Formats: sequence, structure tokens, C-alpha cells
Amino acid sequence: KIMASEAPERCAKLEASQRALKFLKEAQTTLPPEDCEDFLGALTDYNHRLVSCKYVKDLALKVLFLHPGLAEDFAQFLPVAERESYRQHLQQEIDSSHTNKRKREGGDQAAGARCSGVQLYQLQLKRSLHASNLQNTWKEVCSRVERMVENIHADPNWIPSINFEDIAAGTVPAHLVDQLKITGCCKVRNTVPKETATGWN
Repeated sequence: KIMASEAPERCAKLEASQRALKFLKEAQTTLPPEDCEDFLGALTDYNHRLVSCKYVKDLALKVLFLHPGLAEDFAQFLPVAERESYRQHLQQEIDSSHTNKRKREGGDQAAGARCSGVQLYQLQLKRSLHASNLQNTWKEVCSRVERMVENIHADPNWIPSINFEDIAAGTVPAHLVDQLKITGCCKVRNTVPKETATGWN
């Protein structure tokens, strides 16, 4: 039985879930497959606290700024305190893209024009890695690795085990695929008969 005082909160959660599902469906139908896979993977990492809010926000700015509706809807995934600064940076990114487009029309930048949103983000990320930023970047990487090690110690099954037959047949269960996107590695089981493996030793 739902108390009257709980009804508004439950309605708000339901509406938030519906908005999130709508956003994900639009992202899958709007973004290029490569951009969509990388971006939704980053959202999953953010949900599991494997990457920082700044990382996923910066990636969203680079991938979504060509799609204003999606870019605006993405703000719902950010903490309330981060939304206004995100919208300001989004507008700056849109303004910058218009300026760059005019420059490309007058110069030889066809290769850059063919880059996907993720490729442009990666290029700008490399340019931003000055010596002053390397230390902070290294600390963030180390912190992420430490969290992964903690997860492995807490749950031996955190790194998924996948049967070779399922990989060859393309029938790996969806939940294992999702876990693999988080861990970045897996244990492949039943690759060769036990007797063969023993003989190799």
C-alpha cells in the first residue's frame, strides 16, 4: 500500500525513469554507432562510479553538441549543481562549432570534418594533456584501478566467465556483455579439452 505522502516521490522517480529511457532510445537512433557505444559505455562507467562526473560531462559536450535536443536532455543525468555549468559549456561548444564550420568552408580541413564526435574529443583530449594536467590524470587512472582491484577482492565473480562456445556462436548472455563493458576483460572457459591443456603443461 502506497502512503499518500509517498505518491509524489514515486511519480517523480517513474517520470525520471521514463525520461532516461527516452533519452537512451533517441541516442541509439541518432548517434553514429561508434559514438553511441562509447558514450553509453561512459554513462555505465559513471553510474558505477568508475569515471568522474567531469569525464562523462566533457565527453557529452563533444559527442552531443551536434544534437541540441539530446545534449539538453543529457543534463538530467548530472547532479543538480553541475547542470547550469554544463549548459553554459554546451552553448560555448555550439558557438565554437559554428565558428569552426565557417573556417572549414574557407580552408582545407576535410579530414577533420570527417571525424566522428568521439574522434574529435580524443584529439582535443590529447592536445589538453600538458604537463600540468598529467599528474591529475595519472591520479584519476590510479584511483580507478584501485576501485577495480577492490571489486575483484570483494567478489571473485566480478570479472565475468564466458564459455568459448557462446563467444563463437554469438550467444553470450546480455548481462555478461554488460559486465564485460565495465571490467574490460573476462575469463574464457572451455577453450580446449582438459586433457589437452594438461598435456601442454
